[in-house]
Amino acid sequence: PDVTALGEGALTLRVLIDTVGTIAHAEISRAAAAGVNRERLVAELARYRFHPALEDRVRTPWWVILRIK
Repeated sequence: PDVTALGEGALTLRVLIDTVGTIAHAEISRAAAAGVNRERLVAELARYRFHPALEDRVRTPWWVILRIK
């Protein structure tokens, strides 16, 4: 991601990955820097793509923790 959106510290996010591999929901768990630009962060997160989780060979949403420095 674009680290200028994060300020000077690291950021920990809890994100929900949907069945197509995109981030459906994100929660900021801990921010080391108080100056997180939320609008730019959301724009950067929209660029992430993941492999969806499989449960009995069926795509399923799943929560993950992302740490961004």
